[in-house]
Amino acid sequence: MKKNNNFHKRNHYYGEENFRPYRMRNYNKKQRIIFACCLVAVAFLVGVASKYLRNQQSDSEVLEAEVIRVIDGDTIAVYVKGQEERIRMIGIDAPESVSGNVDENTIYGEKASQYTEEHLPQGMKIYLTFDKEREDKYERMLAYVWLSNDVSNTNNLYQKQMVEDGYALAYAYEPNTMYKNIINFAMKSAVSKRVGLWSDEIFYNENYYFIME
Repeated sequence: MKKNNNFHKRNHYYGEENFRPYRMRNYNKKQRIIFACCLVAVAFLVGVASKYLRNQQSDSEVLEAEVIRVIDGDTIAVYVKGQEERIRMIGIDAPESVSGNVDENTIYGEKASQYTEEHLPQGMKIYLTFDKEREDKYERMLAYVWLSNDVSNTNNLYQKQMVEDGYALAYAYEPNTMYKNIINFAMKSAVSKRVGLWSDEIFYNENYYFIME
């Protein structure tokens, strides 16, 4: 009887040795699932880390700018990164001088604007840093204004200087409160010395509640 070699070949093909690659295929599949899960986890962590670093960079970024004009005591227009931006200074509030509601405009607002015009004249180079929010609802850039690129020295912070000289109130608006304590201390100093607008008895009485907060 002729030996059926094909049977043995088929038997060999479907035999015991074939279980090893089958088990290997299952094992590789498990490996691929684990590997895919690891990639997803790494991607998530990288995303979280990138977002954190972007936020850190945003908070610590220093931009050079050039003053175009003063809008009012706490708002200026500047050139920054090749375009014009309106800057609303964080942490302070100056009396109104250009409000659409003319009843809100006062002589104190005019004095505050004059102060900023004197200290931030057209063409002056200034430096901007940021807090948690970059813009307000009026699409103005929210920034701290520095008179030098040494932003580690708060004596170079214009908001602190303006409040200390008595031409703006300390006004912390959440969540942008990085220099809240420094600006508050500057206002207490101005009030105690009765300098700037605080030398006017009417202004002092009208705004005394700011001191008590």
